Amino acid sequence: MIVFLTAFKAHDLADDWAQIQSLGRATIGSVLQQQGMPVKLITCFNDDPFPDEDFGGQVLKVQADFDPPTRETVNADTGTADKWKKLHQGLMLARTLNPDWVMLMDCDDLLSNQLVPLIADQGHRDHNGFIVNLGYRWRFGAKRMRLDPKFSCGTNAIHNVHKLGLPDDRSEQARADSKILSLGHTIVERDMAELGMPMTPTPFPGVMNVRDHGENVSHVRTRYTVRRAVSEIRAAKDWRLVKQSHRTEFNMDY
Repeated sequence: MIVFLTAFKAHDLADDWAQIQSLGRATIGSVLQQQGMPVKLITCFNDDPFPDEDFGGQVLKVQADFDPPTRETVNADTGTADKWKKLHQGLMLARTLNPDWVMLMDCDDLLSNQLVPLIADQGHRDHNGFIVNLGYRWRFGAKRMRLDPKFSCGTNAIHNVHKLGLPDDRSEQARADSKILSLGHTIVERDMAELGMPMTPTPFPGVMNVRDHGENVSHVRTRYTVRRAVSEIRAAKDWRLVKQSHRTEFNMDY
């Protein structure tokens, strides 16, 4: 079994709650379309974006037992801390399911429908896990997307629970001891290699990172700067048209 976990920001912190629901529904759909092994998704939240939906019993819900940041205190740091605290609580539920694999993901990213079949085919009890370092960057609503050969985002690591375990309590020490929680997406591949457990890269773009919709946790609001525009022009060879095949593969259904 593989368990995916994602965390939603609080209703009061959203500029557009309906947008969060739309993005989240597409993310959930990209998880539930996976085949090859049993799949569960744990959603962690202060306010349930989908209170009247059970998604066929494949989605388990965790109500955060702590208060979120306020509009006065929220920023990239406090928003990210809130997300990790919710994911920690979600991992406590995941522990009771005895999964083989765990993947943390941002609530607006989309998974390739090839991802879990790859794990089912190549993964085994002693495997070190998989890393998605080839993926797409898509500005929400755009007709093009960029293939990123150095891909890194909050949805990039599939961990083998048999090798890394799951936290057994909610303490700060348990979080620090948990490789799944302590190795953030920017360092997980490097640090796993340093631990003697190199991860296997996916041989295809495994994740679509959805950006610039105004509700990203990691940045309260993205500005499209001249520097960023120049960077995108230099990467012109990496741009792709969004085709129907991509929409199907990544469940780009909004």
